[in-house]
Amino acid sequence: MPFNRALFGELLEASRDAHGAVCLRSANFSRAIFEGDASFGAVGARFEGGASFAEATFEGAVDFLEAAFAGPADFTRARFKGSAEFGTFEDTARFTQATFDQPAWFTTFLADVRFDGATFKGSALFDWARFEFGASFGGTSFERRVGFEWTEFKRSVGLRGATFEQAQDLGPLLVLESMDLDEASFLQPIDIKVSADRVTAVRARFAGGVNLQVRWAEIALEQSEFGAPSLVVGAEPFEAVADPRHYRAATGLGSLFARSRRLDETMLTERWQDDPSRSPRPCLLSLRRSNVEHLGLANVDLRACRFDGALNLAGLRTERGDVFARTPARYPGFRRQAIAEEHDFRKQRGGPRASGWLPAACELPAWFGKARRLEAREVSAILP
Repeated sequence: MPFNRALFGELLEASRDAHGAVCLRSANFSRAIFEGDASFGAVGARFEGGASFAEATFEGAVDFLEAAFAGPADFTRARFKGSAEFGTFEDTARFTQATFDQPAWFTTFLADVRFDGATFKGSALFDWARFEFGASFGGTSFERRVGFEWTEFKRSVGLRGATFEQAQDLGPLLVLESMDLDEASFLQPIDIKVSADRVTAVRARFAGGVNLQVRWAEIALEQSEFGAPSLVVGAEPFEAVADPRHYRAATGLGSLFARSRRLDETMLTERWQDDPSRSPRPCLLSLRRSNVEHLGLANVDLRACRFDGALNLAGLRTERGDVFARTPARYPGFRRQAIAEEHDFRKQRGGPRASGWLPAACELPAWFGKARRLEAREVSAILP
């Protein structure tokens, strides 16, 4: 059903409650066509029940910035031909296979949100956004700039299989659980800044190289491709720098970027304050079967890192000093650094000389082993 400007205005007026507020209790705009600009935010519209815009087409700009979705919101396969602004989603939101032709801005998600298979032809801006639950961007295509500056994910964020064509930076962002970059492709040099519990980039492709600056996280980089000089760094606290490119007078969001602030790592600090194995210095768990010729590591804990199957290890650059666990103290004058595979091998041989090998710092966390078992099960399921 097509909505022109006049019909859209009549719809909003008919939806006003006794207090004059625009309130839509059950909105079904599936396959609707909005011929002009659609401004639900300007009137502070509130969607009390479920709101479906599945397969809807927005020919002009769409404004939901000051609108609120109290129930589930469904934008599956919707097409946004103009710019799009979104405010608060109090319930689940689904943008699966949606297409955004122009820049799109998002602010607050209080429940799970999915952008799986979506296409952003314009900039995708989540700067300063807040995600209270899980967020999934599986297979999403980002063709222009991607903004995740000072974004907070209170659970996990999944970017598995996502493609970043022109993005050159992600973050700083906070992820209290896991950041999944498995099988993601970055076609340009990318600068990623993240404080997280876990970061996985298994089979990820960094065609232009990556500068991965991390705090707190356990990192897995198995079978990753580094097409240009790359660096994994244990970062100092991230501080904001005002950038006039992000100012947007129309919404007033620009003033937020002038503030100098740090990511609130309180929950990560409290979670690991009694665990001596965790600190703001990240821990790299695996480079298995990755080509590390162009890779450098700095201020990263390598005691648990596995290297079996890694290519061009001679080109791997690490900082000086103790980066691997020391051999047992049985012969104090001959102690040396040893990679985790040697610790594991000598421990498994058993016997009296096995004592002292494979200290706790060399052991892989339970989640990592579980993830590898699930991956092996998925591979075996498709083999003849």
